Order: sequence, then C-alpha cells, then structure tokens
Amino acid sequence: MFNHFKNDQKLAISKALKATFGKNYTMAQWVLLQGGGSQHHVYSNIINNKHSIVLRVLSSPNAQEIYCTKQAYILGIGPKLIYHNSANDVMILEKIAKQLKKWQHANIKLNKSPFIIDKINYMHEKCSMQAIEQLGLSNIKQAVQPYLYIEDKKMVPCHGDPNPSNILLMPSQDLQIIDWSNAGSNHPYADYGMIMQYLTPETLPVWLKIIGENQTKTLIAYNKLLQILCCLWAIEQAQNLYQANLEEQLLNDIRHQKITISLANLQKQWLDGKFDNQDPKKYILLAKILAKLI
Repeated sequence: MFNHFKNDQKLAISKALKATFGKNYTMAQWVLLQGGGSQHHVYSNIINNKHSIVLRVLSSPNAQEIYCTKQAYILGIGPKLIYHNSANDVMILEKIAKQLKKWQHANIKLNKSPFIIDKINYMHEKCSMQAIEQLGLSNIKQAVQPYLYIEDKKMVPCHGDPNPSNILLMPSQDLQIIDWSNAGSNHPYADYGMIMQYLTPETLPVWLKIIGENQTKTLIAYNKLLQILCCLWAIEQAQNLYQANLEEQLLNDIRHQKITISLANLQKQWLDGKFDNQDPKKYILLAKILAKLI
C-alpha cells in the first residue's frame, strides 16, 4: 500500500503509529481515501479493533495545516488531531463520518492568501495566449472588469478548498471540515464562492438565502471570478502535461475537443477520485465548459 512512499516517509508513518498506539498495536487493511487532488496520501484504518483513524501524509511540511486542524477541532468543526510529527508532514486524525461562519469569526491569525484577482492575473501570465484565444477568452481583463468592485476588503480565516470531499456529515447531522492545507486569511467570500461552484440549481437559492439577499450580487460576482480562475488553471494544467514543445497539440485538442459531459458530472469525477489528472484532455474539457459560463 505504501510502496510509492520514500523510505523516510515509511519510517515516519511507522513511528507515528507506534508513538500513538504502542509497539504491539494491531490494525486492519489500509483503505485509500480518494477524491479531488488528495489521491495517494490519505488512508483510513482501524487500530486495535476500536480506533478508527485517518492517516494523512503531506507532500511537504505544512505547519499552518497542523495549526488549523487543531483550531478546527477546538471550534467543533473538525476531527481531533491525534498525532503529528515534528517535521509536520505526517498526521493521524480520528475518523468521523459547523458551519464555516464559525471559523470565519474565530480569532485566528493566518498567513494572508493572494486576492482572487491577483491570482487571475498571475495565472493569465502563465497560460498560452493562443490557448486562451482558442477558448474565446482573448480579453481576460475585460471579463474581470465588471467584478472589480469586489475589493480586497477585511480578511478573515478561510479554509481555501471547501469542496464536498472535504466537508463531512456527522451522524448528528452536524458538518465537520477536513484538509486545511490551503487555509489562510482571505476575502470573506473565498470559501462561500467555492461552495457555490458545487451547488445544484435546486440548492443554490437555499444557499443564497442563508448568505443573505443583500449579499447575493457580490457572492455571484465572486463565483464568476472563481470560474475565470479555474478555467485558466485548467489551461495551465493541460500545458504542463503537454509540455512547452507540444503547444500545437494543445491548441489542436482545444479546437476538436467536444463537450460530452456536464460540469456537475465532471466535478463528481473529481470528488470521487475518477478524474484522470494525467490526461490533458480532461483539463481542456473543464476549461471549455467553464469558458462557456464566463
């Protein structure tokens, strides 16, 4: 199960389990938890026939994720962090089967995340202009212009990636939130806009009512900026897989790629771990779908 890990990572995992459960612990079969981009480093198991746990191995040390995971538990919106090592790259959490506003109103100091328009400008510079034009987005600045009134206002603590695979429904019907690797201080609508990306037409009005009618216009605008950013991100991911010397192949595939799936179904593939993140055509498909929404 852990063959793809380096020897030092395997040793760190062994030390984590021994430090938490003693030398003579027993365990069941490890189960890989798939969904989104977290494949190959999140596993669940049952230790000593009673402790249901999640093992998370970070690709690089992340002290802020450790800190946010602890704070989320204190606030009652995240699972208990049972163990983390001094290198901050291995975590053991209790496996569990409230609202983000509670997190946003907490007195927690985090590193500031880049504002979304800065992210769009940065990603725009990394993308092939020909690819952008091929998708009918030749003037990103013009696309962004109607939404510039969303200022870089007072920052609040944000999760950074509240997609459905990171939000767990408890038996009590409360929600708990996991994977704080992208947490930071950001615009109040950074998380709300991300959640809005995954809502169905039936649930969207309910969500907007919860946020408040007077904030609906701003939230919809922020969501539009997220669509622009995600479209550029998909182009950049496809570029990376094609590599620089294959730009003509990238442009050719953009021209001929047909939209054969809805955005909702493509999102479901991502959440279920069935999105092939090594296939550039998947990212092109995502970019084309989003380009039509912009």
